[in-house]
Amino acid sequence: MTEKNSEQLIQESLDSLRIDTKKNIKIDRENYEFELDYLPGKFKLNLKKITPQNRAVKLGYNLDVVPEHYDLIIELDSENDRFRGIVTIDLYFKSESDKFMINAEELCISQVLFENELIKSIDSSRNGNLDITLCEPFKKERAKLQIYFDAEISKSNFGFYLSTYGKNKKIYSTYFDAENARMAFPCFDHPIMKATFEITIIADKKFDVISNMPVESEHMFEDSNEQKILESGNGVFVDYHNSVNKKVVKFRKLKKTSTYLVAYAIGQFNRISEGIISVYSLYDAKLGEYALKIAVYVLDFFVEYFNMPFPLEKLDLIGIPRVESAVMQNWGMITFRHDALMYDRETYHMTKKISISDLVSRGIAHQWFGNLVTTTRWDDSWLYSGFAAWAAPLACDALKKSQESNHTTEISSTQIENSSDWQNKNLIDWEPWLRFISTHTEKYMRADANNILDPLEDPFQAFKKKRYTLTPSHISKSAALLRMFENFLTPSVFQERISQFVQDFALSNATIDEFFTVLFDNNEKNIQLAYSWIFKKGFPSVEQVGSKLVQSQIYLNYDLKNEMYWPTPVQIRILDPSKTDEENVHLIQLNCKTELSQLFKDPVDEKCIFLNDGGVGCFRTRYKSPSKVHDIFENLSTVNRLVLINDQSALSVNCVPCTKLMLKLCDKLQNEQSYEVLNIGKGFLLEIENIFWGQNEFIFEIVRNMVKHRLNFDFIKEEPFEIMHLRSSLLYLAVNHGIEVSIPENCHNMYRASYYIIDFQKHGDIRKYLKIYKKSKSNVKYDILLAMTKTQDFDVYKKVVDLFLSDEIKEKHKAILVKNALNHLKFKKYFINYFVDNFTELRKKIGDTNHFKKIFRYVTRTLEDIRGFKEKMLKHEHKIYKNTLRKGIKVSKGRLRFRKDYLADMAAIQPCDK
Repeated sequence: MTEKNSEQLIQESLDSLRIDTKKNIKIDRENYEFELDYLPGKFKLNLKKITPQNRAVKLGYNLDVVPEHYDLIIELDSENDRFRGIVTIDLYFKSESDKFMINAEELCISQVLFENELIKSIDSSRNGNLDITLCEPFKKERAKLQIYFDAEISKSNFGFYLSTYGKNKKIYSTYFDAENARMAFPCFDHPIMKATFEITIIADKKFDVISNMPVESEHMFEDSNEQKILESGNGVFVDYHNSVNKKVVKFRKLKKTSTYLVAYAIGQFNRISEGIISVYSLYDAKLGEYALKIAVYVLDFFVEYFNMPFPLEKLDLIGIPRVESAVMQNWGMITFRHDALMYDRETYHMTKKISISDLVSRGIAHQWFGNLVTTTRWDDSWLYSGFAAWAAPLACDALKKSQESNHTTEISSTQIENSSDWQNKNLIDWEPWLRFISTHTEKYMRADANNILDPLEDPFQAFKKKRYTLTPSHISKSAALLRMFENFLTPSVFQERISQFVQDFALSNATIDEFFTVLFDNNEKNIQLAYSWIFKKGFPSVEQVGSKLVQSQIYLNYDLKNEMYWPTPVQIRILDPSKTDEENVHLIQLNCKTELSQLFKDPVDEKCIFLNDGGVGCFRTRYKSPSKVHDIFENLSTVNRLVLINDQSALSVNCVPCTKLMLKLCDKLQNEQSYEVLNIGKGFLLEIENIFWGQNEFIFEIVRNMVKHRLNFDFIKEEPFEIMHLRSSLLYLAVNHGIEVSIPENCHNMYRASYYIIDFQKHGDIRKYLKIYKKSKSNVKYDILLAMTKTQDFDVYKKVVDLFLSDEIKEKHKAILVKNALNHLKFKKYFINYFVDNFTELRKKIGDTNHFKKIFRYVTRTLEDIRGFKEKMLKHEHKIYKNTLRKGIKVSKGRLRFRKDYLADMAAIQPCDK
């Protein structure tokens, strides 16, 4: 089959949209401009790619007038939660111009000076923009633009905004991604309009002030030059407020950067440091020690990986009470949600280490790939975010290997006396790449197969009702594809090309095309391979059918459709123990189908082929029985066991024979030592239980065989994380399947959820557990909500359900309570009836929020009496939830249909049937 170029792939996307029109139309997209000529029965596509510069012009920017440098002064009024400022922008005129646009949103502009002359012609009618007109075309190359402004501190999580914590304590910080710098100061708020920055912040003396660069100087504000400049704004800012107790903090010059990467924070912090890295906490500085240790190693790792020094003079990691995303990769000043950065061994699960190491590593990877080199348009952010998601486990895996080789970098922080909780302990005691497969590769494929994920590049988004939004699944897909490309090129070549890309485009911007041109060394065939994955939704299944490898499309509930093909790199392992890895492992490119005899020099037993060795590919694998792969499941490597059980679990949806095979694999988990592998089996068994409700004794038998001989361990002693994670999963299965186990109250917090379940089942003390819920951290709250829904006392269960209409559970946690309540096989019918009977009241209580939509989705996907539920819903106004109801009922019907087929073939799926 011939390769399809990007225009053919785009045409396929267009054909799939089935546009109903009888006239020629012209569409202007973020990165594409094209005409569609309607011909009888078809469309003709004329595609023209728009450069980032042309796109910026279409947004209103005059690219003949660009910023070179910003001198920004901001004064905070913490008493009234306002700020004022002046920004002086050094402009470069490429040609004579008398008009240009600058961005300013929710700012009160008092005056604008151009070359010290007041500008009177300013049009602010376009929301978020200032259109400036000069008296005559400016004929010199360089000029200064000064803008005086003030505003209220933002009440959202964007711009320059306020967070509170503790007893009336305040912290002021910025979040400028993607186009929100304009809410804090007038600027050219587009990623290609890079410039240098000098930032000066005036704030109360009691506050610490942090920005992208180290502090250059600090002095009192009263009678300072900064005070005179601010109060020279034509009288507007005079007597802004008392300046006696304020200080001026001036920071060193920041290298050329995009406005969304500028940042500053004002508050009272505690700091822990090592070298150029600091972690800032609102509470005990030692809470940031784990993040600091990870950051020190990871920074050194990326310096070596990119073959380039860290671009700035310092790197701060700052915990903020409210941040729009868990991490914001500002250059030299990465901000995190406070709880996402801090780790307390006494109160947090050990799983917190995974998220901290991942977020810290992502933020640091962005410092080169995303900050030093920046996107040209926001729709390309999937690449930069995906790279960071891929690079995080790369760094963590290197740290793990370093630990195992006894070369772990030890940190002797001057801030910690006789440290420390982490001294001489492994920072990474899990398998990062196994985790990557579970959290990224699997995540994206399950979303993509169910037709809920747009392509990474979608020129035809203009035809669709919804705007392109970057979702976590897009980031996961990008990360998984980059890993596949790395394996395709080999890790050493991939690293060399990434380093070249970062050096070639340092301090500037790069398009997707420019990235792939460097990555594949201008090899058009390989570039088109990448585009085949980027421009399409869905992914293939690679199936070994006798002596052939066959590719099919997996799409929408895993039905197989022979409509599209991908040029797919497939890593194959021959299961021949007599040969070396090098002899057994082969990388091929599969376009449609091929004979195995064409792939290998020597004859190969077709029953001894393992597809997607190492889990580096983005496709499902299937094997025609009989296959040695399933028979030797326990003897496969851990990563290949994970690949096989992931694929088998996914393919079991609506497929009785696949489910039979998956149950056999679950029965082979009795001695499984990997949490990631066991967790897939656990999730599958719990899902099957929910489908079968009361007819699932065969599931109980598998669970009992899996856990009964593995519960004799110390519940208090701390072990390596991977061991404790596995044990906590086994313990949860035991507790939820009536297997008696005694857990002490002072158990390790990894086992706390199971202890709470047993204790609540025994005592049913709702008041006690609500008290624990109110005073606990988020992860403990989740354990409490889980435990309360696991009661075996129906009267207690009903009282727990009544909490949905109370104020004792936070609205954002009620979806968690619903999900857990629906997993109670004995009482779930009661909850569904409760929900539909009280729908209007619950909706009024929680509001039409994403939380309530999530609750409604959970309920409608687990229905047994669909007709009865629909009839009851007719009594309630639910128009805005009709689409959610329709999709949920579709899922429920599929589950019921599967259950019917399953029961009809019960003899085929008993675990003893081998």
